[in-house]
Amino acid sequence: IFTNEHARSDRQLFWESFPACSIGPDARTTYLFTYLDCDANKAHTVEGQFEQYWDALPIYQRTNNEAFSMPQVSIEDALDNQSLKIHRVLYGLFPTYKDSPLTPAWDRVLAIGDASGIQSPLSFGGFGALTRHANRIANAVSDAIQADALSKNELAQINCYTPNLSVTW
Repeated sequence: IFTNEHARSDRQLFWESFPACSIGPDARTTYLFTYLDCDANKAHTVEGQFEQYWDALPIYQRTNNEAFSMPQVSIEDALDNQSLKIHRVLYGLFPTYKDSPLTPAWDRVLAIGDASGIQSPLSFGGFGALTRHANRIANAVSDAIQADALSKNELAQINCYTPNLSVTW
């Protein structure tokens, strides 16, 4: 996880990149993360966040991609001169909650991963928390099924929440 700028407008951008070797030896997957306050009085929008990603990507990639080695080269410029090829753009968001994990709303339904509202400043979502605790959670779910302990209150006891991370909020 990397950031190349100071926090501004109540947020800070964090970058992650991974090799995408199935596409080619020099290919990479790049993620931009940030936390946004959903306060209606804030000027943050999903579209605005994507535009910021699109504008900031050449700055982040400057040392890793020849297409952006010259200052002021935009993604559009790199696409026009064929020094950059985009295979896929995927964009989305997921809500996070300060009061997490979310308590189950129904009997016999257990939310896991991002749907559970579990988040980590280290993994930026519930998937990382889930994978770290997959064996423990699988055993707990198996035990709950065998004991028919499937009420929403009983299922609320099964989670991959890491209380020691809450201090980072």
